Amino acid sequence: METKTKNTMPVYDGNQTPEVIQEEARSLVAMQKRAGFLRKIFPDESYREYAKSQLAHIKTELEFQTKALIIAKNGQIEYMRNQVDAMVSVNGIAIKAWQEKEIRKLVAIREKEVNEFIINFVEEYKISKSKADLMPDSKLKDLETQRVERVLEDTFKHLDYFKDQFDKSLKFAS
Repeated sequence: METKTKNTMPVYDGNQTPEVIQEEARSLVAMQKRAGFLRKIFPDESYREYAKSQLAHIKTELEFQTKALIIAKNGQIEYMRNQVDAMVSVNGIAIKAWQEKEIRKLVAIREKEVNEFIINFVEEYKISKSKADLMPDSKLKDLETQRVERVLEDTFKHLDYFKDQFDKSLKFAS
């Protein structure tokens, strides 16, 4: 019989099979891994909770990581749009119509860049992840999985780069 303690760690009474215990351990490790992954890519706690709620139903790691990337991308695009809206509302009449048009063009260009970058990455990521899953040697499989996950983390850093470039462009345009 399994009971849960306050920290949600399973407590066993000795009647579980090794398979059940192993599955519980795998599940706990996966939950901790996902929580760490979300902390890395969503430093803002409220946005991380939003992402967590959007990702709660997802079973596979590949789908989980891909959807997290899409949520981050959508956050970047929303950020860019909000920055422009804020700039236009603060500057009001002072900003010329052609400036606003140019700034909105800049947002469209950056949005297209981010979308293309993510689409290309997701395709390559799925292929790399599938190759890693098919590797027969568990050590090689683990190394390839770690490499693919580092590439994923680098991709989130690249999204931050897009945001920084946008901020610089916006400052220059205003």
